[in-house]
Amino acid sequence: QLMDQGHRRLIFLSIGAGDALVEASVALHLAKALGQALQLEEPRVMYGDLEISVIATDTDLEEDLRQNRVAEAPREMRVVPMERRRAVRHYAAEAPLYVFCSWMPMHACWCSDVVEDAGNQLLEMCFLSAPPELIQVPRQEVLRPSTAQMRSTEEIFPKTLNRWDFLAQGFEDKSAGLFHSQLYVTSARSWARLEAVPQLLQHPFGGYRRRMDADEALTAVNVCRAVGLFHVHGPEDLASLVPQQHLLSLRMAAELGETGLKARFGECLKYLKGAARKQVLEALHPKKN
Repeated sequence: QLMDQGHRRLIFLSIGAGDALVEASVALHLAKALGQALQLEEPRVMYGDLEISVIATDTDLEEDLRQNRVAEAPREMRVVPMERRRAVRHYAAEAPLYVFCSWMPMHACWCSDVVEDAGNQLLEMCFLSAPPELIQVPRQEVLRPSTAQMRSTEEIFPKTLNRWDFLAQGFEDKSAGLFHSQLYVTSARSWARLEAVPQLLQHPFGGYRRRMDADEALTAVNVCRAVGLFHVHGPEDLASLVPQQHLLSLRMAAELGETGLKARFGECLKYLKGAARKQVLEALHPKKN
């Protein structure tokens, strides 16, 4: 389609790339599929007469990189230091865009910004993310209705692993702790509709939020893990003693007066039981000498 319209370049643009592991994997797989060599310092391939450039970007603010724990992470490919909205506008001026993001931060409403900043140059945007409810983003921000420019968002449930996944214990479903992330794909009406993803690459469980809504015990485990209690793998762990390393981190955060700490643990305390609940309460409210 692009070549028929006279275009000779497509930019696969990643925003918030972090260490660019996913982006480098996409570039390498694309080159492999097309039977071409690839240099990750300047990744680009040819599809007939169309050049496909893979460009990874992330914020140029060191403090934001530290908060997202990627400041010291080795990059898997070249990452352009550029604020995300400026990056979309900058590269939209060069060529049509396929915008990609792997795990945007909590509270991040990036989808609307991409549509606004890319304008008619946006062919498709693909967000690999946990369900919006789990990252405290309005559902309609990610699962977008159809408009004059864009089709409604398609949900895809790939068999992926990420840092939120864990090996669950005490659940009938052995995969209860897996597949937190999914794909949200929104394409322009001028662009061919997404081809069906092979079933072999998908799981049958649906979105993780719906799985949590159907199982209070699974909700409890995920809520506790979300605040750093990573020893919790199943319902029995809700009453187990909290390891000292987790308590130490919690005490330090409490002593430093970390913003929102007690609010984040409020929901967790609804599910903790016995000695575990007492340990966390004492860490949040240390006795003064």
